Amino acid sequence: MTDLTDRERETLEAISGLAQGNPFGPERLTWERQVLGDAFTPFDVVWHARGEERNPNVPGIQARAEELAASLRERFAGAKPGREDLGLYRDLVLYVLYGRYQQSFFELIEEARSGRPGEKTGRVPFYRDFLADFGQFLDLPRVRWEE
Repeated sequence: MTDLTDRERETLEAISGLAQGNPFGPERLTWERQVLGDAFTPFDVVWHARGEERNPNVPGIQARAEELAASLRERFAGAKPGREDLGLYRDLVLYVLYGRYQQSFFELIEEARSGRPGEKTGRVPFYRDFLADFGQFLDLPRVRWEE
């Protein structure tokens, strides 16, 4: 069993909300504030692309998620986390991986839209890196993921 601090659990629940919830709803701002605390920057309720303007909270949330994922990976490697903790950790890892590979996925989508999918290599060029990161976080010695 692993013991999460109250702050870690609060952060994990908020990141889970960001990973699984509606990015267009007002609760997104609550989750962002919950992750960042005093570092939160107020931003529009409606999430949409507006040229170069980006949500200023995303880099801070990604950094916190990366830090927490690395820490929990180490702790979970030697423990038997409970089902709820594993669910929160899984959502955290999904958030981290999406953040790491978002640009690569967008580029692949653009290639497909232009009729040139995998033009450079005939494959998904970042797949091996993605798979390695996926395994790094989710191949835990004492954890059996439910199917």
